[in-house]
Amino acid sequence: TNFDISKISWVRSNLNIFKDNDSNLLNVQFTSIDPFISILLSNEVAQEYLSYQSISKESAGFFSAEYYQEKVNDLKKSQEILNKKILDFEKDNEFYNTKVDDLESEINQNQNEIRELQLDKNEKLKVFKIKHPEIIKIIDREKILLKRMSDLNYEVNKTRSIQSQLSAYVSEKSVNDQLIATYLNKLLSVSSFNQSDAKVMENAEKAQFINKNDALKRILISLGVTILLVLFYILFIVLFDILSLKNKIQLISQIKDHT
Repeated sequence: TNFDISKISWVRSNLNIFKDNDSNLLNVQFTSIDPFISILLSNEVAQEYLSYQSISKESAGFFSAEYYQEKVNDLKKSQEILNKKILDFEKDNEFYNTKVDDLESEINQNQNEIRELQLDKNEKLKVFKIKHPEIIKIIDREKILLKRMSDLNYEVNKTRSIQSQLSAYVSEKSVNDQLIATYLNKLLSVSSFNQSDAKVMENAEKAQFINKNDALKRILISLGVTILLVLFYILFIVLFDILSLKNKIQLISQIKDHT
């Protein structure tokens, strides 16, 4: 299809579309010297907008709703898998949220007890020898506590490693949650778009001159041009008749001369 760029530019330069501040109404105005053309183009632009919106719904709205719904369904399936994976991981590793804190709290308690035992041992060494049963009892208790602290530190490191792996699953679940929320919002937007039907509230049925003086001037100019054309036509006819009459007179004169 070949488009007349000059006509398109003319339409665009004289077309005015604006929205009401307190509503969703779009107003279409067209300015031309011919009221009929202004009415016709204003109505045609409005109808073309409705056709464009209908096509947009079919190409974007309907298919987008299906697309987003499919995405939400897939993400929900992934969410179920991630939830099960997290629960199984916590169960298999006997993990709970405060486990590291509980282990570190027990380590601190053991450290405090060891300090108290050392103080008690130092006091008793002032009285007893190193092999005294009281001293040996304290040393044995220190060994038990140190062994327990070693085990606790190992558990803390192991739990931190488990926590790191679990955090990866939780992060993946969080991203999945955000994606679900995003696609649900898009699905809601598309559904709202599909339910919003534009329609023409009022067709243009009359036009008015923006500047009456300018309109009168244009009418006078058109009338003047018409009168000039008529005068030129009459002058042409008169000249043609004069030339024809002159030719007839010359022809009659030539015939008389021959006779």
